[in-house]
Amino acid sequence: MTAAVVALLVTVTVLVDPFGDDPKKPVTRTAQDLIAARRPTGGYNGALTGAVNPSTAGGGTLRLISAHAPDSLDPARTYSPIVWNLGRLYLRKLVDFAPQPGAAGTRIAPDLATSTGSISDGGRTYTYTLKEGVTFEDGTPITSRDVKYGIERTFARDLYPGGPTHLRDLLDQGQDYTGPYKDTDPDGLGLKSVETPDARTIVFHLDAPFADFPHVLALPMSSPVPKAKDTKEHYQDQPVASGPYRIASYDAAAGLRLVRNDKWDPATDAIRTALPDAVELTIAADAAAVDTALMNGTADLDLAQTGLQEATRTRVLADDSLTPRVDLVQTGAVRYFSLQTAVAPLDDYRCRWAVQYATDRSLLRNALGGQDAGDVAGGMLPPTIGGHDRHLDTYGTVSGGSYPEQARRFLGECGRAKGFSTVVAVSGSDPAARKVAQSLAGQLAEVGIKATVQTPDAADFYAALTDQQQIKDKGWGIVLTTWQSDWPSPAGFLRPLLLPDSPSNYAGLDDREINSLMNEADSETSRNAADNLWRTVDSTAQDRGTLLPFLYDRRLNYRSDRLTNAYVHPALGGLDIQALGVEG
Repeated sequence: MTAAVVALLVTVTVLVDPFGDDPKKPVTRTAQDLIAARRPTGGYNGALTGAVNPSTAGGGTLRLISAHAPDSLDPARTYSPIVWNLGRLYLRKLVDFAPQPGAAGTRIAPDLATSTGSISDGGRTYTYTLKEGVTFEDGTPITSRDVKYGIERTFARDLYPGGPTHLRDLLDQGQDYTGPYKDTDPDGLGLKSVETPDARTIVFHLDAPFADFPHVLALPMSSPVPKAKDTKEHYQDQPVASGPYRIASYDAAAGLRLVRNDKWDPATDAIRTALPDAVELTIAADAAAVDTALMNGTADLDLAQTGLQEATRTRVLADDSLTPRVDLVQTGAVRYFSLQTAVAPLDDYRCRWAVQYATDRSLLRNALGGQDAGDVAGGMLPPTIGGHDRHLDTYGTVSGGSYPEQARRFLGECGRAKGFSTVVAVSGSDPAARKVAQSLAGQLAEVGIKATVQTPDAADFYAALTDQQQIKDKGWGIVLTTWQSDWPSPAGFLRPLLLPDSPSNYAGLDDREINSLMNEADSETSRNAADNLWRTVDSTAQDRGTLLPFLYDRRLNYRSDRLTNAYVHPALGGLDIQALGVEG
């Protein structure tokens, strides 16, 4: 047996069973157990419900390819799903998403910590204890202070602009903390809401209960960083590994090579199986070059997993030998129009209802390519997230068709019996989005609503999108966007879209009933009860008419026949890279 395979047989003892029914029951698992828990499947769409080609065999090199370089390898700076997936190879957190397909993968499991957390003070305090024997790539023990320091780095917005702000939003609490580099604490650990009473204990204090806090801690920004090795803005060139792989070389123009971290102890890790000896990422010239590499066998997987190009898709679906290697994956993203409350006459809910009733969502999907583009959406919560209601169809337009008479009725009720003029804004960098916008404009014209499509460049579009005054000044009554949550829970998905003053609440809705329901859901400790509340939030938001979801996005992704343990993870929107092995 190779050393890699021997390592897989080490027993992993954790205090919380990430896949069982009792979160307090101790469980002993091996990496083989993790693999065995994934139902073996195969063929077309095989990775959607189980693991294609399950195997415990180690060795070889996993070959990834991407048309885009990682935005950053620094956990404080990256805000890219592809890096969040890749990061599971070289970064560990207190907790992480369970390494399983389907609903099981949305559960939180211990990683560096011994459990998923001890909750007290009415849901305001979370306490974690680090496992013994966890180290960085140089053998230095990982301490609670390293975890706190890594979190504090995300507060240094001058050095790490564009990174996730979830921890800053939850933990700053009016302190106006600006990160460890401007910290007056001699150890740079002055964030008062996070305590480290000893080397293995870390305590988080929240202002209010937030049931999804462990989901936030499962994101890369909560990874430990050793202060002595922090090179600030240059840390992204060589982040210190805590996972089973370390960075051997990285060039944003050429690619990345990861090799085994021999200081990683599999006995402390119930998430990762670490099968390949190395992982290589090649940066391709464009999406067509990615497809070429996949088809000729020089790459195993597109890191971004954003779907095959049209010509390649046609070829694969027509070839019986290739079709078993693809999956039509639900990415967790939703395409939708926001109807702006700051722009008259859409500040009147009856005018918004007129738009809703006049729109055939199936025709909008057709503009993106038809059934292969995804499923027609009735609500904002996608099928990959708890709280999704497959029966939600507030305006009766999910199964196809529209209701022009209803639309004209509500136009009359909002004082616009002859219709009105408005602007549909889409990013000019997305040709497919222009087709969708033109489809909507054509449908609205049938009831007297004259919608002019504007396509500002991407920079101007996104700069205005988060500013209600700019939207009003530009007269953008309807805006086309896509949304995907940072973690697979209804709170993570809906709160940013509906919370007053959230930069992602593009429609500018501030609704007392919805706000109250969200607060109630955030305080609910029962997952089922919380999902039911979020289901009500979704349907209530549909009643308000500010959000017009029309597509639950899918992508046709190709996986090499060399891959083992290939399953789609609901938190990652594609194959779980850390679970993959290779044959040959």
